[in-house]
Order: sequence, then C-alpha cells, then structure tokens
Amino acid sequence: MTCKKAVAKQMARLETAEPAVQLQALGRLGDLPAFWASLGTPVRNLLNTKIETIGNRAPFHEITTAEAKALALVAHPELRATLPALTEAFSKLWYIPRADIIEQRPDPYFTPFLPTLLKDVGSFDRGQEVAEKAVLPCAGFLSLPELEQVLTEWNDNDQCWGRAMPGYLVELYTLTSHLGDGRRSLWAPILDEIRGDERIFTLLASGIGAA
Repeated sequence: MTCKKAVAKQMARLETAEPAVQLQALGRLGDLPAFWASLGTPVRNLLNTKIETIGNRAPFHEITTAEAKALALVAHPELRATLPALTEAFSKLWYIPRADIIEQRPDPYFTPFLPTLLKDVGSFDRGQEVAEKAVLPCAGFLSLPELEQVLTEWNDNDQCWGRAMPGYLVELYTLTSHLGDGRRSLWAPILDEIRGDERIFTLLASGIGAA
C-alpha cells in the first residue's frame, strides 16, 4: 500500500477523532504531502482552531510534546499558509514553549527568535534549557548578524551564565564553523567581561582559540 493510500485510509477516522488525536496526527504526518492531499477542509479548520487555542492560553502555560510537534510545523512556509494560526500561536507563547517547539524541528525559520529567547530567560535552569533545546540545535543555521545578536543577549542576561552555559558558549563557537574564523571577534566582548574569572576565561578563550 502506498503512503498516500495508507494516509487516506485513516482520514475518515481522523475526521471524527478527538481534537487531541487530530493534533497528534498533525505532528506525526503534517510534513507529508499525502496527509494534506487526503485531509478535508473541516478537519483542516478544526486543526487551525486547535492551534489558535494553544496560542491563546494564559501566560506561562506549558505545552505537551504532541502540541510542540504540531506547532513546529510553522517552520514550513506552505503550512504557514495552510494553517495560518501556526505563526500567531508561536509568536504568542512564552519562551519555554517556544524552545520546546524549536527542539522538535530545528530550522532556519527559528534563528531570528533566538536572541529574544535568551533575553527572556529568568533562571539558570531555564537558560540552560533554552541553550540545549533551541540555540545549539539551530547554531548551524545562524548568519553572522544573528550570531552577534545571540551572543549579545546571552552576555547581557546574567541568568544565561549558570552551570553548563560557559561550556555551551564554546560549543556554539564550534557549531557556527560555517561562518569562518572571523566570527571569533564576536566573543571578544564576552571575554573582556569575564577576564576577572580565571577559570571561565581560560575555558572560553582556549575553546575558541583565543588563548
């Protein structure tokens, strides 16, 4: 049985399924053309409404993995047109759900959002979470100006300096090798500020080849 036929076979059941089941199907199959070819307008409208509901939740509300997988489809330009609620819902969520979404599907679409995520970090644990889920997975997509913005917000927010974060700055340097050695100068303001902390300074300077 072809993928298209297999997906089409499930559509009748999906149309009468619970919204949570429909959302799970969207997260699993949403990047398959066969899914959209078989999906009727009523279900498409229901999915769009469900996504709107997620975006309209009260601030600081967590999202489930299934919801994160579904909203990660915002990275697809054609799906932003098909389900317009994706763009608005992602933009309205607070920084932790956004990091959860980016983790599901790292993509160049998300790089402009990374500086704001770092700016909004409110604790050491959250800073590490944002780095692990969003910044490092998308590092390979960053442009030089975007990397500069990321480093500026990282350096300016003292909650982005806990635990593993100095080591993650070294990892970020490694992961942005596509930008060339010239990117090393972007770490200079950070090195200047931490010069008084010998341990962290040595770690970072040696890690980026500036020692």
